[in-house]
Amino acid sequence: MVQHQCQLSFSIPNLSPPESPSKTIWKGILLKLLFFVCGALVATFIFLVLYYLTAFKQTYNNDKLQKNESFTKKELKQLQSQLEELQQRNNELLSKLEALDEQCPITNNYTQSRICSGCPAGWVLFNSKCYFFSTDKMDWYLSDADCNSLGGHLVIIESYEEQQFLKNEITKRGHGKSYWIGLTDCQTEGRFFWVDGSPLDSHKSFWDTDNNGGIQPDNWKNNGLSPKGEDCVHLQILPYSSGWHDGFCERQEKRICEAATQTITLNM
Repeated sequence: MVQHQCQLSFSIPNLSPPESPSKTIWKGILLKLLFFVCGALVATFIFLVLYYLTAFKQTYNNDKLQKNESFTKKELKQLQSQLEELQQRNNELLSKLEALDEQCPITNNYTQSRICSGCPAGWVLFNSKCYFFSTDKMDWYLSDADCNSLGGHLVIIESYEEQQFLKNEITKRGHGKSYWIGLTDCQTEGRFFWVDGSPLDSHKSFWDTDNNGGIQPDNWKNNGLSPKGEDCVHLQILPYSSGWHDGFCERQEKRICEAATQTITLNM
């Protein structure tokens, strides 16, 4: 007996109504719009992140530059202060070097050895001699004694250069000044000797002329009131003339003392 199998097939009908073409199109448009908005948001977010990172970096760099600028200005100010200090010290050293060259001239260029000549405070150095110009007045004898007490003597003028130096120094102290020098003819009239006993060299004398054209020395005797006459010599500086004058030894005048310098040899 043949058995027949019966197979039944059936399909469930789609109960949803078919979509219209216009709706499908709008779905696509909305989907694309959604993707575009999402992309725009992501791009905006990335832009904002980059912008704020750049702004932060710029702010950081600006702060760093300001700090560096402030630090640089501070360093520059310190360097300028140090430079000014070094320039001042350099000027002081140059001044001391000039004084060293003046008082301690180099005597041997090969060894750079120097001979230093010094004067006491208040004395003036010239050609390895020290000169003192007093401000008080004494007679000639007391003036010479005072110079001796200072380790010197009334000045002995030995050259034209020395005479000019003394004139210049006196002029610095004002015109109309007169200073005793170490020359006298108190032993024998007309024969002048320096205080060290050496005779006056007529080729190294610097006598002045008086207002009437008379040449010094004139041994004026004050119309007979001073019969001994003028036996002591002073250097007188006037606006219209300058030179040596003989005068009464008892006159009160300033004085010029002279002393040898103290020398020290420096071997560099």
